[in-house]
Amino acid sequence: MTEAQQPAWNAFADALRANAKALGEMRGSMMSPQGAGAGLVEKLAFQEKWLAARLEGTRAMKSALTNLVSTFSGEQKKAADELLAQQMGMMPMMSVMRGGATMGMGMQPAKPMQ
Repeated sequence: MTEAQQPAWNAFADALRANAKALGEMRGSMMSPQGAGAGLVEKLAFQEKWLAARLEGTRAMKSALTNLVSTFSGEQKKAADELLAQQMGMMPMMSVMRGGATMGMGMQPAKPMQ
């Protein structure tokens, strides 16, 4: 990391921290006694809020990462692709298409009812 890249790195790190904090707070509210006893409609409303927060966080991280990557050398871009994708919960698209991905909050895709 060069001195010139430091501001872009800090912005990216701030976006990651803000996203983790927001999702952690949401998770905490769902695990509270009030959230744990929620009905199906309330759980679906929470899932909607969770997905909206994930989208907002993803957009902020994408913007910050786009700025950061634009400062990278070719070698740094390769290293970032190898290291950051896994750390940010991204997986190769083929794995997703084969059913290897979980949906938000650790849920597996639904199985057909018998």
